Amino acid sequence: MRVPGHLRQFELWINGELAVPENCRYITPISPSHESPVTRVPEGGFADVNKAVAVAKSVFESVKWSAGQCMHAAALSRHLYGQSCNTLGSGTMAMTLRAI
Repeated sequence: MRVPGHLRQFELWINGELAVPENCRYITPISPSHESPVTRVPEGGFADVNKAVAVAKSVFESVKWSAGQCMHAAALSRHLYGQSCNTLGSGTMAMTLRAI
């Protein structure tokens, strides 16, 4: 399949910056309505996910959470990911990932 040169290419967004995937691979999704390429998106791998999660954890742990924010985040987290939340005396929130 030929990929038109005018396709917009996206990058990963990690730590507030655009990032090229570690494997340098991209996916070109095909539109089901007109069966032609629509864009190019990064094929992020384990290294990219690990980097993004590490950054997210460090930012998350550095924020002081109010009781209301913690309860909201905990409820959302349980709903979306099945994770549990423990509130700490300092007003921060620690998440325990459930083994998958």
